[in-house]
Amino acid sequence: MAAATAVLLASRASTRAGKALWPLSLASLYGLLYAPLALLQLSALLASAIEAYASLRNRGVRMPAGNGN
Repeated sequence: MAAATAVLLASRASTRAGKALWPLSLASLYGLLYAPLALLQLSALLASAIEAYASLRNRGVRMPAGNGN
């Protein structure tokens, strides 16, 4: 939250100087809010893929070596 406040204060200071950076501040706020959620989703997807792979290996399913043979 402190980073979001810093972005807003920098945006206000830049507007006083005659440069409008509000789109940048909105993009930064969007990133601060949704980047952790995206990382959580990616980690859940990776955990699911690892679990599915381990489940198939435990059933005796052979996985391709990945070398084209």
